[in-house]
Amino acid sequence: MEIHSSYERVIPKKSTKRKIFGICAYVVLGIVGFVVAFNTGSIYVLALAIAVEASVILLTKKYLSVELEYSFIGGIFTVSKIYGKRSRKTLEDIELSSCIIIDYATEQTMVRVNSMNTSDKLLDVSSENADGDVLVALWEVDKNREAILFNADERTLKILYKANAQSCSQEIRVKAR
Repeated sequence: MEIHSSYERVIPKKSTKRKIFGICAYVVLGIVGFVVAFNTGSIYVLALAIAVEASVILLTKKYLSVELEYSFIGGIFTVSKIYGKRSRKTLEDIELSSCIIIDYATEQTMVRVNSMNTSDKLLDVSSENADGDVLVALWEVDKNREAILFNADERTLKILYKANAQSCSQEIRVKAR
């Protein structure tokens, strides 16, 4: 893989439950604030309720829109969560040359990966609404093995093959060529 080659892929996470819950929580908080302000009869309590409602909305609205980003830059696979199209949290950085297994996430492969995974941690960043197949990768850093589930399209398969062909399964090698 060339050092200067890069590829980024953003996958929006469909979360209608999260959006419905957030909007309902905003409405309930607003109703509670107005009821308390009405019962006390104070304009200051009403102003405080409006300020609290606005603060809660401003602080939490970014969590209603979450996206996953896969980026391949210089042989490093980075998985990040993007909140509200503004802030980013890096979940994992994986050097592709340290991968032991890259294969489709079948039952047989998952049993093999789970038996080799020393950290008992399987990071699942796959999404049902993303195109492509779900892959599993197992890598080793400082004698500690970890695994990840992610979605892969054709370009991702080619990058994985170019970066570390010996760890890719036969099906990935065939599709990536």
